[in-house]
Amino acid sequence: MVHALPAFRNISRRAAAIGLAVVTCAGVTTFATEGRAHAVTVIYSSSPCISRDSRGFDPDCEADLFINYNSSPQSGVQPAPGAIADMYGDIYDFSAGLDGNGQYVFVFSTGGSRPGAGQQIKNNAASADPCGVNSYRIYYNSGYTGHSQYFGSDRYCDGDFNFDSTLKNEDASEHWS
Repeated sequence: MVHALPAFRNISRRAAAIGLAVVTCAGVTTFATEGRAHAVTVIYSSSPCISRDSRGFDPDCEADLFINYNSSPQSGVQPAPGAIADMYGDIYDFSAGLDGNGQYVFVFSTGGSRPGAGQQIKNNAASADPCGVNSYRIYYNSGYTGHSQYFGSDRYCDGDFNFDSTLKNEDASEHWS
C-alpha cells in the first residue's frame, strides 16, 4: 500500500500525457536534391508513441520517460509544475526525427495553460522522470554526443530529477542506457 499513490500518479500522468498530447499538426517543407524538389511533412508531437502510425498511437510503445519544461521544486521527490513530453526509446534529435511519415519535431503537450506548452523540447527542458523499467541518458548534442546525464529506472515515478547546470535548457537527444 506504500506505493499506491506513486502508482496512481504514474497512471494519471500517462493518461494526461496521452490525453493532452499535441494533435498532429503538419506543415510542408520543400527541399531539393539533384535538381528535384521534395516535400517533407513536418509533424509536431509531444510523444513518439502518438506519432508513429496513422491511427495516432503505437500499441507497442509505452512512454516511460517524461521530459519536463520546468525544474522540480525538490529534485527526485516532487513533480515539475510545467508542461511535459511523454517520450520513449532512442531519439537521435528532438527536432529532426525523420521517417516515412515526415520529420518529427517534439514539443511539450499543449493541454491546459502549463508553462512551456507547445514549445520545442530541444534546448527547453529542465527535468525528467524515467517512469518505468528503462534507464535513460539525455545528451547535450543531437546524435547522443557531448555532455550527458544518466537517469536510472524509477518504476514508481517518485519525482522528477532536475538536469544538471550544463544540460538544463541544452538538451538535444535521448538514448536508453
